[in-house]
Formats: sequence, structure tokens, C-alpha cells
Amino acid sequence: LAGLIVAAMLGLDAAVSWMRQRRGWSRANLWLGPAMALALVIPFGLLQVLVVSSQAEAREERVSAVAAALERLPELAEAPQAGDAPRMRAALISDRPVLLAEVLRRPVIALPDEPPRAVGQLAADFGTRLVLTLDERGRYPAAWSTPDGSACLAGPPERLLGPDDPALLIRLRSDCLLP
Repeated sequence: LAGLIVAAMLGLDAAVSWMRQRRGWSRANLWLGPAMALALVIPFGLLQVLVVSSQAEAREERVSAVAAALERLPELAEAPQAGDAPRMRAALISDRPVLLAEVLRRPVIALPDEPPRAVGQLAADFGTRLVLTLDERGRYPAAWSTPDGSACLAGPPERLLGPDDPALLIRLRSDCLLP
């Protein structure tokens, strides 16, 4: 990126020099190159900030709605106590662990890109049966519809935010372990 910026500034300087010779300007207009760069960069920068901020607001609203839906779950109703070991508290496995841990203020384990039985073993190791996928990435949530994945389900996946949203809550069977 730094090389691209330097090359762009050298290119603008060469363009201004060429224009000065072609138009017969008596002195170099050194300010013209940076002014042209700013005229292009500022609108695109503002557009980028607006797009990213609207995406962040939409994600925040969606995660808040997921958190509200999760707070109603009986499996997560018990408030975590200070000093509890992570395996003793009601944890959750998710594809967005950092984001959910911040919002929910509870342990959230990263969903590995492993077969469903490996996820079941991870759930057993941490004392949870809940898996939450917020997005369709990697093998999940499609892996739960395979024969190996459906054998691990304690019930059908539950859509937390409606039929069009990919946020799925999966409850695993306790016997879904690695062979």
C-alpha cells in the first residue's frame, strides 16, 4: 500500500509536469498533484466510512437481537458466578466467539472447522450442548444436515431471528462424541 501511494504521487507529479509543459505554464504548480489526490481520496474515504458504519450498526442490532433470544434460554439462564472455572459455567460454542463473549459476558468457545462429532466432543469437554452459528461460513451450518451431523442433533436447529436470518441454535446430543 505504501508503494502504491508513492507511485500514485510520483504519477501525479509527472502528470502535472506534463500538463505544465503542454499548456505552457511558466512555473510548476506543485500544489495541483496533492489537490487532485485529495479531491479523489476524500469522497471515497467518506463513502467507505459511511458504508462501514452502517454495516457495523446492522451487525450490532443483529447481535443484540441474538443475545436477547439467548438470554431466554433455560440452559443459559443461570448467571455466571465470579471465580467459576470456564468448564463449570454454561458455555456456548459459536462461529463468532469474541463478539458473543463480549455481548453475553460468558464463555464462548470457537467453533472449529472439524466434523460434527469433533464439535460434540468439544461440547462434552466444556460441559455444554449449545452451538450457535451466526453466519454461513466454512462447513457450518450445512454440516448439521449431513448424516453424521444430524446424528448429533438433539432436535431440529432453531432459527433465532426468523426464517431469512442464518442465526441457528443447535442443541447437541450428549452421546455425540468421537469414536
